[in-house]
Amino acid sequence: MKSYTCTLDQLSKWITMSVFIALLIPVITIANITFHQQTLAERLAFIFTFILLGTGLSLAYLWKPLRIELNNEFLIVKRKIGDKKFPLASIQSAAFVTKKELGFGIRIFGSGGFFGYYGLFKYKNIGTVNLYCTKREDLVLLTLTKGKILLSPDKHLEFLNDLDNIKKAPKQ
Repeated sequence: MKSYTCTLDQLSKWITMSVFIALLIPVITIANITFHQQTLAERLAFIFTFILLGTGLSLAYLWKPLRIELNNEFLIVKRKIGDKKFPLASIQSAAFVTKKELGFGIRIFGSGGFFGYYGLFKYKNIGTVNLYCTKREDLVLLTLTKGKILLSPDKHLEFLNDLDNIKKAPKQ
């Protein structure tokens, strides 16, 4: 089994840090200044809001792609929330792509930089694609029998070479 790390790019690191600062500092400040002056209902509403905010941030972290693994049967995107498996037999093509080749893109559902770039996106030149990325450069586009996925392993050329070798190897 081969494993490929997926590290966050600089923009994603800044977005993640900025979101935490932008959301947590006001919450903590409001709690320290006004919490003792609030009624029980206001305190419960504040606590509920804080829990909801924490849950949202935690879920985004859990969906972040950690690494990509290749074995003789599956390509596996490892995440804390659960692995996403793609049978190698379903991969029709694999290619390195640039942002220019993708064209203009829009996020349909997912994260556009907070702990990475993942979810459902639509690009002008390739259509709808599921992203499992942690950076915007060195992207690998996989065309499957049902849909497309975009990955960003740190060693994308090694990943493409290994994927090609595994798919060409005789089945035992």
